[in-house]
Amino acid sequence: MGSTGDVLCTGNTHGSKDEEEGEAPIFEKHDQLLHGKVVTHKIVSASFMRKYIHVARILKPVLTRQACDAISTEYAKLRTQEMAGSGKAKTQPVTARTLETLIRLATAHAKARMSKRVELVGDNSGRVDLIICVIAGGC
Repeated sequence: MGSTGDVLCTGNTHGSKDEEEGEAPIFEKHDQLLHGKVVTHKIVSASFMRKYIHVARILKPVLTRQACDAISTEYAKLRTQEMAGSGKAKTQPVTARTLETLIRLATAHAKARMSKRVELVGDNSGRVDLIICVIAGGC
């Protein structure tokens, strides 16, 4: 009674009849003409992806304290590497925009997982490697 619940609606709220009603199948049915005779992998249906993206856009993940600390630590490491002048050629300097990018990447990963919180473990995995790859000018 005193608790509140979050409801994410994927129904047709605008009154248009373009969207199909009901459950969206997660995977496309295998068609031998399109996909060949052997089933090697499953293909996600367009209707499911449309609904998935709709819900992901609504989510606004919040940074946890651990994720904030991890992001700030990694940003500080990037800044000290830049200041130390490690022998690598850099294409871009490490600025406050780099910090914003780290936060945006973590938030995007949380949205992809349909999570309301940016977690330290799951969302921190490849983000720093990606930034280092971009700054260094090659992976």
